[in-house]
Amino acid sequence: MHNIEIKKLIPDLVEDYLHFFDTTEHYGEKKMKCYCIMWCTDAAYNAGGSYWYEDPVQRRKAALKRVESGAIQGYLAYHQDKVIGWCNANDKTACHQCMEHLRNNEALPIERCIDGVKSKFVFCFAIAPEYMRQGIAAMLLRKVCEDAKHEGYAQVYAIPAKEFGDTGKSFMGPYSLYEKMGFHVIGENTDRYIVKKMLSS
Repeated sequence: MHNIEIKKLIPDLVEDYLHFFDTTEHYGEKKMKCYCIMWCTDAAYNAGGSYWYEDPVQRRKAALKRVESGAIQGYLAYHQDKVIGWCNANDKTACHQCMEHLRNNEALPIERCIDGVKSKFVFCFAIAPEYMRQGIAAMLLRKVCEDAKHEGYAQVYAIPAKEFGDTGKSFMGPYSLYEKMGFHVIGENTDRYIVKKMLSS
């Protein structure tokens, strides 16, 4: 697809980010606005607080704060100045105690597969429905890997579902996406693969 621009999320782009989640169907059958707030470690977890806010207004406010603080990181895909896609990608240490990591990956031995070097983790994708299956996720993933290499990361990880379903359940993208981008399976559980791409120096 032509005229797609990938931009790294910075605080100056927070309104674009929020508008995308405000207006775009992105969570499969659940039809909710997640604002991608659950893929970062939050002190509230250890303090007995709540990651999840039932009120979408609260989720939006939480997202605003987390983008401005740098807790939420990733990339926005633009087409003609409109955000059409998002990829949450961050240092793997940003999610050790996050709700989604603990809830979805409790049985996944990912820490045993990571060997202590600087690692980037791809947590999720959200693509506007009318732009799905047009290579947007691949563009986002390619940019993640390119920037990670320049930033001194040695490898990029993800944990895609073995069976790709609706986007609400398979928000990490299909395994086939990673396979085409040079990722290799290094571990698995019943539902997910652990995939890794080494970044050459």
